[in-house]
Amino acid sequence: MQNHLTLNAHAKVNLALKIVGRYQNGYHSLVSLLAPISLHDRVSIETIAEGDLPTGQKFVSEFTETKRLELHRAAAEQHPVSALDPSKNTVNCLVSLLYEKNLLPPDRYFKISICKDIPTEAGLGGGSSDAAAVLNACIQFFDLMLSEQEKVSICSQIGSDVPALLNLVPQWIFSSGTVIKQINPHRKSQLWKELSKYKILLVKPPVGSNTASAYHDFSAKMPDLPTFSNSQVGLKPGLLEQEMVEEALSKLGLEARALEPSQGREKKNIYADPLSFLGNDFENVVYVTHPPIEKVRAELVRLGAIKTLLAGSGSTVLGFFPTHDHNVQAESNLTRAIFPSGSFISAVDFSCWAVAKR
Repeated sequence: MQNHLTLNAHAKVNLALKIVGRYQNGYHSLVSLLAPISLHDRVSIETIAEGDLPTGQKFVSEFTETKRLELHRAAAEQHPVSALDPSKNTVNCLVSLLYEKNLLPPDRYFKISICKDIPTEAGLGGGSSDAAAVLNACIQFFDLMLSEQEKVSICSQIGSDVPALLNLVPQWIFSSGTVIKQINPHRKSQLWKELSKYKILLVKPPVGSNTASAYHDFSAKMPDLPTFSNSQVGLKPGLLEQEMVEEALSKLGLEARALEPSQGREKKNIYADPLSFLGNDFENVVYVTHPPIEKVRAELVRLGAIKTLLAGSGSTVLGFFPTHDHNVQAESNLTRAIFPSGSFISAVDFSCWAVAKR
């Protein structure tokens, strides 16, 4: 029986993100290539004595943050995670759900510690990744026997992108995030090799971007988005949704059947030239509604980025630079002077893909 376990909870970026429609319940249907990056929180779980907990509690969660995140949060005038309503953070929601399903032993008392380094309201999936890491930690810590479908079902009740963050591999996500297709190992290695040719600078200005607002603004700009009938776990897309998914994939150079390794091939090998398909539909609205985010994008280009990418619904922007560009250093005074005061700046890569599971 383990008494202590520590895992990384990696941030994510959407290398490609296309919104293909909306559901009657208000959610949206996506086609997205989600990829974990090296930036991460640290998640620890440990056994503690019953007397170390408030009466009636089985567990406690504790949040701290790195110095650079603390400085950025202060500049952004955001509250620390530790100050938020405990019932609303993803970690407590995940553990509470496990207790509701009678999956955790009633005679074990434990503490979960999260050291945050992923900014909030950044489009990097920090809270979702923390929840996914805690589920993986609980599975190992308590020897839980859960199928992949059960894990996806649990995670989808916490957040739409939590299921895709259970594994440290790039993967296509569809529907409201519950339909997941992993890239086959050969293509994953090829994509990693190509992306490794670039130096990547991540910049989050001291402003946030609200996901719900970003969807609302996108829908207002695209009033003809088709409406679909469901977004439930395990349900296959309807005919209209499937048609829109195939159209989105076609624009990326893929056939829908190419996502089933035994049923076809890509029209072209897009993974050999990833910068050709990097893109995010949210860029069409977020850069307009949030001038500070657009300014970061423009400054990355001015600094020499050959490609920029909005992370999720923002407010983080990534710049892709040639690896020989030695002028781009995350911690240099030159780099920091270019961007708004208080920006969170970090060099990132995709080296975490080398580990298949957390």
